[in-house]
Amino acid sequence: MRRVLVAFFFLTILAGCFPRGAPERFPEYTSVADAQSDDSEIIILNLSNQSLATLPEGLASLSNMRRLRLRENSLTTLPAAIGALKLLQWLDLSQNRISVLPAEIGQLDSLKVLYLSDNELVQLPLALTGLSRVQYLNLDRNALTELPGEIGKLSEMRWLRLNGNKLTKVPDGIGLLSQLERLYLRDNNLDDLPDSLSALRLLTDLSLSNNKLFRVPGVILKMKGLQRLDLDGNQLTHLPSNIKNFQSLKWLKLERNKLAEEEKERVRDALPTCHISF
Repeated sequence: MRRVLVAFFFLTILAGCFPRGAPERFPEYTSVADAQSDDSEIIILNLSNQSLATLPEGLASLSNMRRLRLRENSLTTLPAAIGALKLLQWLDLSQNRISVLPAEIGQLDSLKVLYLSDNELVQLPLALTGLSRVQYLNLDRNALTELPGEIGKLSEMRWLRLNGNKLTKVPDGIGLLSQLERLYLRDNNLDDLPDSLSALRLLTDLSLSNNKLFRVPGVILKMKGLQRLDLDGNQLTHLPSNIKNFQSLKWLKLERNKLAEEEKERVRDALPTCHISF
């Protein structure tokens, strides 16, 4: 009998029958009125796809809000009151019609994740560069022609997405993003990169497909931690002669360029352990 009890004890542990410290789940509300009735410490509000042209009254009163989803609406800007959400950590404003952001967005001191993709932004307010805790910023598919040099103030940034804009250059300040791991610049008008990017020691992913590169920017070979490089859809006819020194590279995409067969063979020989697609 004792052996049976011991066996049952271990089986219940393996089966997960004993209580564990599972993370607490918080309700997600779809209206400000419902969220206002909750006096808990963490509030999550999802107002996505509600045809909103302006933000609902009372939103700024939700001082405990941590996540706010506003994607797929018809917003063109945000009210200054957005700055009152001091504990907000996640803000999704993608797929709206936002062309201007208020300076008060820079007051969201706790923000870590910001989605602004698929809007109509032409420029970023300097206040946005004050969001020093942001780790993920998605600005895909806007109409940005330039970035503020102060973007380097986003000191905790790990993932920056700028695909599908109208950028012709990247500011030197981006080299100050010392925590940056992924930088996506697909579908822009870039023909070079600043040397300051060599300071991005943690960068592993760089996407530059569908730009106007006629040569591989020299700074790329100085990025010793780079593992994945996308150069698809440019005007490259050759790669640097010292490409063999780029042994950290694990994945290289070179499709839709103008590389001759002998150049492709040279690149293959230079990077035998790298997965290369032509």
